Amino acid sequence: MPGTHLLPPNLLKLFAPRPPLPYSRPVDKDIDRVRNKDVSGVGEILAHLKEETTNNLFNAANNDAMEEGEEPMFTHAEEVKRQIRREQRKARKEDEFKKAKENYKPADDSEAIGDPYKTLFISRLHKSATETDLRREFEGYGTIERVRIVRDKKGRSRGYAFIVYERERDMKAAYKESDGLHIMGKRILVDVERDDGYGGGGGGFRGGRGGGIGYHGGGFNDNPNGYGLPPSGPGGMSGGGGGYGGGGGYRSDLKREGPGGFDDRESKRPRY
Repeated sequence: MPGTHLLPPNLLKLFAPRPPLPYSRPVDKDIDRVRNKDVSGVGEILAHLKEETTNNLFNAANNDAMEEGEEPMFTHAEEVKRQIRREQRKARKEDEFKKAKENYKPADDSEAIGDPYKTLFISRLHKSATETDLRREFEGYGTIERVRIVRDKKGRSRGYAFIVYERERDMKAAYKESDGLHIMGKRILVDVERDDGYGGGGGGFRGGRGGGIGYHGGGFNDNPNGYGLPPSGPGGMSGGGGGYGGGGGYRSDLKREGPGGFDDRESKRPRY
């Protein structure tokens, strides 16, 4: 399109080319790569099986001569072993969760500082991303006061971070523009601090008990069906006597006179 470079910045970004597609390693096999198939005989396996069978028969014949305590130990079946390992793993995770719940004290976190309404939350962050990478990507929306990537005790990233801006409007601009941004080839998600909602008492954007934005009770009105009472009075959907009018049936001013209840349309048609 000629003259595109003369457009203002807010329109010029609509004509910006899309970023190149990220490289993905093919999941199928390379047909150009030839692999040698090593095929060996089964003679060695047959000899081993024959020797094992002979030893089992010899041991079975000498079981009567074994003293107490020399018999082979009892072993569980493979399915029973898997079930035991499953139960042990479940008990270990429950114990770890109980300890983590007792030690979880977010109010005592010395790193949790800054105004929450100026803080941008970033999730699905690449594990190799650093504070410098985040600052480089998000400094274009405003002045950044602090960047923190949450890490475990070993210093490894846990995949989410917080960015504190000096002004709340800069944080809002970053929230609107940076959702879906790719950092180190991985698409991130952004979110902000949620307040008590717009009309209800549940918090967040869901509204809670009121049903959302500006609704009251549990719907459009206090009627149990949630849609309020039908319109009343003459001429509504249900007036005094049913139907569409006031006294039952159709409106009286539309009642036709004459034979059959219909007028002669030809006689009332205007002549030119």
